[in-house]
Amino acid sequence: MVLPPVKMFDASFPPSSAPPGYRAVAGYIGGDTPHIWTDAEWKRFGSMRKLPIWVRSDPGAVNAEADAFAALEGLYGLRVPRGITIALDLETAVDSGYVNTFHGVMQWAGFYVWVYGSASTVFGNPEADGYWVADYAGRGPFMYSHKMVKATQYDNGTNYDSSLVKFWQYYWRLWK
Repeated sequence: MVLPPVKMFDASFPPSSAPPGYRAVAGYIGGDTPHIWTDAEWKRFGSMRKLPIWVRSDPGAVNAEADAFAALEGLYGLRVPRGITIALDLETAVDSGYVNTFHGVMQWAGFYVWVYGSASTVFGNPEADGYWVADYAGRGPFMYSHKMVKATQYDNGTNYDSSLVKFWQYYWRLWK
């Protein structure tokens, strides 16, 4: 039996509580994000499944290995266990060397990586452990058709963005 995907939201600055109907939340642990979520902000969402995000919009300007170890420091600070997925948010950037290095460090440390970005560019990056693709096709919740897509961000709302996550990936590999 194939279970339907679940809804996940993400926001630069987290809301005080989860919107109704969402079962997962994605938030920021570092990189060039405008706001890194605090431990208290993560705790607002209790036992919801969580996807930590590392942002790097200009990967050619930094050292990928240093970024990966900084991401590990953020994960460690939040007590995120091994075996969990982290999103590598590249927005519209394409940089195979950066993705491969970042993913290699994460694999070494026992974490999975979903490469996030716009549908127009994300597939130019290596797949790592899958893609989280942003596609605002305007047709409501949908899953982007590609064998390595694990999640699809389908709406960039005013207070938070909305995604669908394939259930089997959501269940096993998001932090709780």
